[in-house]
Amino acid sequence: MNKELQTVVDWVDYYRGEFHLPVAERGGYAMLLVTDHIGIVHMPKQLAERVLHSLRERDTPGPLLARQIRWTMVASIDRLPGYEMLDRLARNDICVPVVGSALMIPTRFDRYTPEGAFWAIRPTRDQLLPLLSTVVSTALAETAQRAEAIGPE
Repeated sequence: MNKELQTVVDWVDYYRGEFHLPVAERGGYAMLLVTDHIGIVHMPKQLAERVLHSLRERDTPGPLLARQIRWTMVASIDRLPGYEMLDRLARNDICVPVVGSALMIPTRFDRYTPEGAFWAIRPTRDQLLPLLSTVVSTALAETAQRAEAIGPE
């Protein structure tokens, strides 16, 4: 399959056709577009691993893009967080980019890609994405549990 996908445009077409993701070519890269239907949540790797574990228990993990220290979950937007929630997320090093943002995605399914990122969980055809509100609430719950486990300083 990778042999057939030679160019960024090939990958854009593949992501769009195979996974129904809003992907476009921008500046020579395949970019996943944040729309009013598809969102992303950036968070530190360790937190993402805990969130992923929790989402797997609910059987709704969704695609997960991994970079060295920050991982990104792809989600279906059911509702957007308000300003107070965005502030709370930011204090926990969690970011929900706004509609119109874009995320560079790999043009290979290998662990080492030209983009410096890989799919820890690849998108799959007709996969139901976790709801954005579920990813956000799970991430906040995991940060709260972590804070309780560490205790006061």
